[in-house]
Amino acid sequence: MPDRQKSEQERINQLIGEISRHRYLYYNERPEISDAKYDSLEDEFRETDPENPLLFKIGIDSSELFTKREHIIPMMIDVLNTNKITIQEVRKMGGKLEVEIDGKKVKLSFCITGSLENFKPRSKAEELVIRLGGIVKKNVTKDLHYLVTNSDEPTKKYLAAQSQENTQIISEAGFIKMTE
Repeated sequence: MPDRQKSEQERINQLIGEISRHRYLYYNERPEISDAKYDSLEDEFRETDPENPLLFKIGIDSSELFTKREHIIPMMIDVLNTNKITIQEVRKMGGKLEVEIDGKKVKLSFCITGSLENFKPRSKAEELVIRLGGIVKKNVTKDLHYLVTNSDEPTKKYLAAQSQENTQIISEAGFIKMTE
């Protein structure tokens, strides 16, 4: 392995160790670094190894002081982890927002809601969907494939999408990964 690849892999391993350690400390003991420092570690890691599974996990509270409860409304991270495989499959198709089902091409449909960080105004995200062959919906319908939102608040659209069997809820980051 060339020195550059070796040093990059060493840095990835170092970041995995640091991030894992600081997540454990944050959730179970006392954090040793600021949130900003932790975020900079994750940002560097995301740039270096964007597909690493560690980026799709959250820290685990292993404390026995609190009773664990199931969330009435799933946490956004759980929703994203459920949809991660689908996002990777769309990326393999070259970012085209159509799939083949039973020999027929089906255009993926998206409802984009709430404020987005990378698409201002939101219509830019809608234009991207159309340019890549997808369909934009203004509301959650039975044939909606994806609700794109940065919020995990139980809005009317979020709850409607959650109740639809075929609709998946993804974040703006997940949407961007699909369209790269």
